[in-house]
Amino acid sequence: MEPTSQKKLKRFVSIVEKIKKSRFIKKTKNLNFELKFETGKPLTQTISGYDEEDFRSVLMDLRKFFLKKDGVEFREICDLVYNDTDNQTVKDNITKCKSVYDQLLKNPVIKMLIDGKEEETDAIIKRWLYGYYIHEQEKNIEALDKLGIGRELHKYNFLSTIVDLIKLSVVIVNNAKMVLSKDKRDGSV
Repeated sequence: MEPTSQKKLKRFVSIVEKIKKSRFIKKTKNLNFELKFETGKPLTQTISGYDEEDFRSVLMDLRKFFLKKDGVEFREICDLVYNDTDNQTVKDNITKCKSVYDQLLKNPVIKMLIDGKEEETDAIIKRWLYGYYIHEQEKNIEALDKLGIGRELHKYNFLSTIVDLIKLSVVIVNNAKMVLSKDKRDGSV
């Protein structure tokens, strides 16, 4: 494996290991979305089962998996692992992970129509990462504000997707570790 590829894989592994040890992962067992309505009272929606600050902390690391410039973009890491192994089980695992990832980015947990179009998870991620959590891009802030009572449901889609992406990242790391350990045994590290 090339040193640059090896460095990227090790960085990805390091980030996921940090996320696995985070308070968010340790304390979050189930995300819950609750919708209450009673005659004569306003509709209430709550998301529970996680700590907002712990979640923000995890997002600071996880966002790197969506950015090409950081060298640990999820699909790029999948391709590195896939291309640097002869192990068919690892290749099959990576192929499945890429397929799940693609489906995850297309199909939110709860389908929502926004401006007459079904919104894909990729758009949901971008709106929350770049409109609320990390960067405050005006167009995303406005889009989230326009959701009105649908905002909490939209946020639940975001949270659920992030939790699923973390789980998927752990699978990728387990396979990446096999590739890295093979390189180490072969003396290429």
